[in-house]
Amino acid sequence: MRSPYADFCITVIRVCQGLFLCYSIATMSVIKLRIELRTLRHAIEELRSAMHHHSETVHATQERKEQAREIVQPVPVIVSYGDQTIKDTDAQNYGQNRTQKSIRNRTAAAVIAASLYAGIAALQWCEMRKATKAAQGQLALMRDADRPWIDIDISITSPLIYNGKVVQEMFTFIPTNIGRSPAENISINPILRPAFMFDDLQDIQKRLCDNAVRQSGPFFLKYALFPGHHYNQPIGLEVSIEDINSHWGKLPTSIPAPDPIPIALVGCVDYTYELSDRHHQTAFAFDLVTKEGGMLLKSKTPIPPSDFGLRTHPTKGDYPN
Repeated sequence: MRSPYADFCITVIRVCQGLFLCYSIATMSVIKLRIELRTLRHAIEELRSAMHHHSETVHATQERKEQAREIVQPVPVIVSYGDQTIKDTDAQNYGQNRTQKSIRNRTAAAVIAASLYAGIAALQWCEMRKATKAAQGQLALMRDADRPWIDIDISITSPLIYNGKVVQEMFTFIPTNIGRSPAENISINPILRPAFMFDDLQDIQKRLCDNAVRQSGPFFLKYALFPGHHYNQPIGLEVSIEDINSHWGKLPTSIPAPDPIPIALVGCVDYTYELSDRHHQTAFAFDLVTKEGGMLLKSKTPIPPSDFGLRTHPTKGDYPN
C-alpha cells in the first residue's frame, strides 16, 4: 500500500535539488568574477605606480628649470659644452621622452584593460542573472507540477423558495483536490446576487477572493484535502427581492415588479499549500435558469430542483491560480 505522503516527499526532494542547482550556479559565477576583479585591481596598481614615477620626474625637471632662472649672469659668458656633455643631455632627454611615452602607453593599456574587464564582468553578471532566472523558472515548474489544484462541483439540494421578501436556495459544494500534494486552509465563499446574462461578474469574484484571503479565526470553516479526496459542504444562500427588483432599474409605480428572477451564484474557493507563500483560488459564476434556459419566475415558486439548474455565466472569471 502506497503512503499518502509519497508524492509530498518526492516534491520536497525535487525542490531541494532545484535549490542546490541554483546555489551551485551562483557560487561558480561569483568565484570567477572575484578572480577577474583581482586581476583588474593589479593592473590599476601598476598604472598608479607608473603615474607616481612620472609625477616625480616632471617635478624634478621643473625644479631644475626654476634654479636655472634664478642664476644671474651680469657678464655675457660664452659656454661651450663638450661632446660628452651633449651626449649625456641628449640621453637624458631621450630617457625622459621614453618614460613619458611609456607612461602614456601604460595608461592607455590600463584604460583598455579596465574597460575590457568591466565589459566581461557585466557579461558575466548578465549570464549569471539569466542562469538564476532559468533555475528559478525550473523550480517554479517543478513546484507547479506537484502542487494541489482544487476543482469545485455544485449541486442544488432544495426547492427555490420566494416568500415575498427573499429568494432562498440550498446548495452542496464539493471541492476535489485534483493535484499531487495536499491543499490546506480550504474555504468556500459563495453568494447569490441579481445578474442578467451579460453582466460582468469578475469584480465580484475578485472581491470574494480578496475577502477570503483576509478571513481567519475559529468562526471560518477551513479544511485540508489530500490528492484525489473531496468533501461535501452544504450552504444555504438568499438574496432580497428588493435587490432583485432594483436590478431591473427604476420602473413607474403603475407597473408591477417583473415576475422573472435574474440571479446568479458567484463564489471563490480559497486555499494554500506548504511550498507556496501566497493564497490560490478557484473562482466560479453560474446563472440559475430553467431547464429550457430561461429565467426563473416568482409565480412558479417553490421550484423543485428537477425543474431548474446552473448554467455557466458568459462573462465569468472562472479561473484556477
